[in-house]
Amino acid sequence: MQGLTGKSRLYAAAALLVLVIIGAAVFLLARPRAVWLVDEAYREQWERILDTAKPPQRIRIRTAREDGSFPKNWYGFSITTRGPLERTELAPPVVIYKGLPSAREYQGALVLAIDPWMMFRDFKEPAISRSRAVSPEGGEGELLIPGRDMEARWAWIAQLLQEQPGIFPEDREVWESAMEDLFRNSRFQQGAETYGWIDALPLFYRSSPGWVYAPVSRIRRQPPQDTSNLEANRFPEMEDWHEFGIQADILWAVPFGEEKNTAKLQTTRTWLASLAAQTTIANTLFWIPAHQEGAPYNAVARSARLAWLSSSFVWQIR
Repeated sequence: MQGLTGKSRLYAAAALLVLVIIGAAVFLLARPRAVWLVDEAYREQWERILDTAKPPQRIRIRTAREDGSFPKNWYGFSITTRGPLERTELAPPVVIYKGLPSAREYQGALVLAIDPWMMFRDFKEPAISRSRAVSPEGGEGELLIPGRDMEARWAWIAQLLQEQPGIFPEDREVWESAMEDLFRNSRFQQGAETYGWIDALPLFYRSSPGWVYAPVSRIRRQPPQDTSNLEANRFPEMEDWHEFGIQADILWAVPFGEEKNTAKLQTTRTWLASLAAQTTIANTLFWIPAHQEGAPYNAVARSARLAWLSSSFVWQIR
């Protein structure tokens, strides 16, 4: 009888231990947890940024979900190129942020760094004219595009379809038609649709005159001996436009979670907005800081920075 009682006690103690373990696991999973949710494409770079810049609060890093949703009971910052505004599948493939260069935030989301698209040329060559850029008949010099790169295609289509500063067609079919017709003319180099960046940039360096519309990071990653003579300008606007914007890829820090929890990360938010942090972020990504006092690393970055600071709006291809 005593042996049976002892065995029963053992079973009861084991069951209680299991319940305690389950309860502790549920508590750990359910309690609020501060995290960086980082786009998979930037996870490795963000780890390097945190190791270098040393933020004031230690926060775990997790890869963001593909659908952009946030895990329950977690809070922190989503580090992403997916901004606060999202388009529907039927809308134009651009998202426009008015006043972003001066505010450097939108609906509570901080702009950390930007990768502006600029028109590049050799400093000895003339800047491309609006008529040369938009004319389907082409003209003097080589206007280069890596036609296999869909981002480059959409970047050009957005420029060609911009009706007024920051005004684009709403009809999705207009965009799709422009995509179909992009290479049915002589605007770009021969065989442009077969080119990648690895093909377009060497031809650009050899062309006189030559121009290429590209993100700053694409040029910054090239060997210095290939890029030291380059200058960057805005995409040429219409002469009667009195408001200017730029296309740019944007890295955001989007806060998520309950406000009572995100308030605990105010020192981290202040750090994210600082010049020191944004300089480290930009240098790691080969972008430029969103901060107004960001120091340019060369003449190209200086031009991109001035274009960013003087723009009244920014658009992002989505």
